[in-house]
Amino acid sequence: MALNLTSMNQRINALSSAVKTIAPGPANMVTTDTNQTITGTKTIEDTSILFSDTGSGASGSLGFDPLASDKLELESSGDVIITTTDKIEMGTTLYVDSINSRVGINVPVPTEDLEIDGNIQIDTAGLGRLVFYDKAAAHEHGEVDADVDGVNGGQVLIKTKEDGGSVSEKLRIDNIGRIGLGGANYGTSGQVLTSNGASAPTWSDAGVGGLPIYTTTERDLLPTQPNNTTISNSTTGTLQMWSGTTWIDITPTIYQFLIDYLVIAGGGGGSGDFNVAPGGGGGAGGYRTTWAGASGTELSGANSTPEAKKSILLGTSYSIQVGGGGLFGFGTYNGNPGADSVFDNIISAGGGGGATNVGANSRDGGSGGGARVTGGSGTANQGFNGGNGSSSPAAAGGGGGAGAAGQNSSSNNGGDGGNGLQSTITGVATYRAGGGGGGVQGPSPRFPGTGGLGGGGNADNQQGTDGTGGGGGGNSGSGTAGRGGDGVIILRFPSAYTISAVGFTGLTMSAETSVGADKYVEITCSVGSTTGTGSVVWN
Repeated sequence: MALNLTSMNQRINALSSAVKTIAPGPANMVTTDTNQTITGTKTIEDTSILFSDTGSGASGSLGFDPLASDKLELESSGDVIITTTDKIEMGTTLYVDSINSRVGINVPVPTEDLEIDGNIQIDTAGLGRLVFYDKAAAHEHGEVDADVDGVNGGQVLIKTKEDGGSVSEKLRIDNIGRIGLGGANYGTSGQVLTSNGASAPTWSDAGVGGLPIYTTTERDLLPTQPNNTTISNSTTGTLQMWSGTTWIDITPTIYQFLIDYLVIAGGGGGSGDFNVAPGGGGGAGGYRTTWAGASGTELSGANSTPEAKKSILLGTSYSIQVGGGGLFGFGTYNGNPGADSVFDNIISAGGGGGATNVGANSRDGGSGGGARVTGGSGTANQGFNGGNGSSSPAAAGGGGGAGAAGQNSSSNNGGDGGNGLQSTITGVATYRAGGGGGGVQGPSPRFPGTGGLGGGGNADNQQGTDGTGGGGGGNSGSGTAGRGGDGVIILRFPSAYTISAVGFTGLTMSAETSVGADKYVEITCSVGSTTGTGSVVWN
């Protein structure tokens, strides 16, 4: 190689008086002076330059010192020391600004400690790390890592130091572009990234229209939101908007749905004693329903228009009471009325008891009880009146039904009970809430009244059918009158939901049974003539 010394002021500084040899070359140049000045242009050519100390063994160096403040020194240790008051340039690639302590790569005038015009590549066989370290505080602030993902894929991990804690991963992007929170937590399909205010973000289910979902508690922990910010509240099931002072529901709750019901009270008991007087049939329990059937022609009690479907809120408890049938009256006593059935705010009145020719109490009801004189009154939109009786021959009227009034007695005939109503709420057309038949007294032939369709008891000791609210039959022969049948509550609801019994006492709920797109349950009394209570809840 060639070393050209072109400056007239260049010099080789011998740091000791030992002989300095530059070899090999065309000729050896030896100097024994402490300072040997080479003037003019000198060329030393060979494949190598050797600076050796053949003297006392002291270390030596080669120095180029064109100016007192600018030096290039090659130490015997191999270190190269460059001192300059301006800058160092290596071609058009590396620039060192010694005044501002800056380095530029392809940047002649760097404006930062290190400024690069081009690309940076970090070569590593595995995990590569770019660490941000605070020397004064002696700890990391954070780092960006790149690591293997899969067989030959890659992923990027972003880590930060928690206040008072350690450095941990907060975010990653894997080889297929998934975003992980705090590690490989990529959420599930359809979830959205949700801010939690002062806490770390989380994946959460998207609300209606992709809005973020919060419980009421989570919502109240959010920082102050801009006006008109809209969220989905999973506690209330509504969309809510921030007005600037409060959250306002802007939609009905999605947790509400509509159901159909059939609520029938207990039927009234029949009355009468052959040795005293014939007794009237018991009135059917009050009948209320929302169900109009597939044809839309089915009716509610007293042939009224079905009621509006009931709105149900998920997770809310709704009270239940199924009325027991009324006991029969003996001798001169009237039959007892049936007990009311209740579903939340829906109340069906118990059927009126049948009456003899003594007294007229307890004959009004959901459907009126039959009587020896004047039949009891039914309740509007629940059932019809009971039939009237006669004194000669002695006969009593039938109890009223949900679909027709009890018949009056005639000649030697006790009045028949009024028919109930047919419903397909369970998918099977079934009559319920028929009135009990009235008794008759006198010489043969005599014809006791028959019970109305839907569980009404025939005269002479036949009770109303449990689970239909039918009225008990009046008495005209030996024995006793019949008691009223227990009521029933039938609930039909969309198949997406499930109903549960809560705190049932004296009640039985059937298993959910599918019918079309719906399911239904029947709730009945566990013990005849005994009213049961409890509540139900949908989930």
